[in-house]
Amino acid sequence: MKLTKASDLLWAHIKEQISPDFLALIDQSTEELMRSGIIARSLRVSNQAPNFTLSGARTAPVDLQALLSRGLVVLSFFQGNWCPFCRLELVEWQEALPAIRALGASFIAISPQAPIHARAVVQQHNLSYPVLSDRGNQVARQFGLVYRVPDYLHPVFEAMGHPLPHFNGDYSWELPLTGTFVIDRQGTILYAFVSEDFTKRAEPTDVIRVLQHLVVK
Repeated sequence: MKLTKASDLLWAHIKEQISPDFLALIDQSTEELMRSGIIARSLRVSNQAPNFTLSGARTAPVDLQALLSRGLVVLSFFQGNWCPFCRLELVEWQEALPAIRALGASFIAISPQAPIHARAVVQQHNLSYPVLSDRGNQVARQFGLVYRVPDYLHPVFEAMGHPLPHFNGDYSWELPLTGTFVIDRQGTILYAFVSEDFTKRAEPTDVIRVLQHLVVK
């Protein structure tokens, strides 16, 4: 559980750096998301994944159906390179990439941030998988992951150096829940991890075990 442990340590460190008032607002927004029922509306195992084509940071546009024609796809939604938990996750996926590809699968990451910021995170962390820009959260919306950051959190984001309009290029203040999916060649979702808690992410080793099981089958 390498990523989970690292995320827990990161959150403990961040909580020491921010004011109790900010922390209370962050906790409030997470609790509201949990009560909203958004998880129940998101795509889950046995659902069909919608096809899409998105532009990549360093690649030509990526078409999900074209990737699926070559094998399983691991698809992970992240919120942006302004998010320290997202950066941590992206690096862990890079480390897991050889094992994922050895099992005949592809990995792609998607966020709503503008292409210039997608390119920045690829360059900063030397990522060799496609990082795609989902402007307006159009694809994330089809997966049932999109929510609006409440107004009372906007000053918190701004104070922490995370102005979403700057990163996403719009004023919607919308983000996707963090979510990871394994999709088979027929477009069926075989594994789904979605969380309202922005500190929680799918563990790459768990996803690799899922892929191993599917390859053996």
